[in-house]
Amino acid sequence: MKIYRFSIILVFILILNTLAAPFAFAKNASITKPKLNIVALGDSITFGYPPPSTTAFPDLISGARKVVKFGGSGATSSQLLAAINSNPKEFKASIKRADVITINIGSNDFMQATGVATLFSKLQPLVSNLEENLANGKVAEAINNTPLTPLTPQQLQQYTTNLVTIIETIKKHTKAPILLYNLYNPIVISSNEILNQFLGPLHTFVEGNVTVVNSIIQQVGDVSGAHVIDAYSTFKTNPAAYIIPFDIHPTPAGHQALATLADSKLQSLKKGGKEGKRDIGIGISFR
Repeated sequence: MKIYRFSIILVFILILNTLAAPFAFAKNASITKPKLNIVALGDSITFGYPPPSTTAFPDLISGARKVVKFGGSGATSSQLLAAINSNPKEFKASIKRADVITINIGSNDFMQATGVATLFSKLQPLVSNLEENLANGKVAEAINNTPLTPLTPQQLQQYTTNLVTIIETIKKHTKAPILLYNLYNPIVISSNEILNQFLGPLHTFVEGNVTVVNSIIQQVGDVSGAHVIDAYSTFKTNPAAYIIPFDIHPTPAGHQALATLADSKLQSLKKGGKEGKRDIGIGISFR
């Protein structure tokens, strides 16, 4: 009888252990799942469009618990730096609590300096009746009457200085990884052959300037220890899916792609451990 009772008790214990195992696993899984405090620096790509938004790419990074943003819609690198300097205590406190920092800045520097922003403001109202506005010449008029000028050495140097200063300021207060996004070409080639007569040269103009800016971003990342995130190559694979037509802003799929790039980099850093950092020096010159 005692053996029989002992057997029943043993079976009962085994059943309880079996039932409890999934719950124990779930509890352990929830403990190991990363919960990230993110500080995101940038323009409307970071803040979402139209702002405010909680569905921009920093908000979509896996494990995002709290996202604090600095900059704002339309911000250039100079304006981002001014936003940081205007509230140093809040910035310092946020950076100290951050598990990861993202920087996505430079699109407005480029767009405003070259005239592309002015051109987009003229083209956007024409999109709703695109075929008609192609036929009546309004698209051609907008493009032909908006001069575009390449970025100057002075503008490139100012952007470089701003970017270096922003990263230096961050690194004074944290050793958290800095994810520095490069720029993508927002000109999406159309299936409309007539429209592409205008978009083709515009795409080429933008491509040349974006390539120069991305070279700066890569150099600053290499010297500073910031991790350059290659938005350019990712968006180039499917620009129509990732970019709103006649607009620099990402689609929801584009924001998710930017977040996925961050996820991949953070996962690789977790596997690879800490990396050594070098001091930033402004050693990039333009002639």
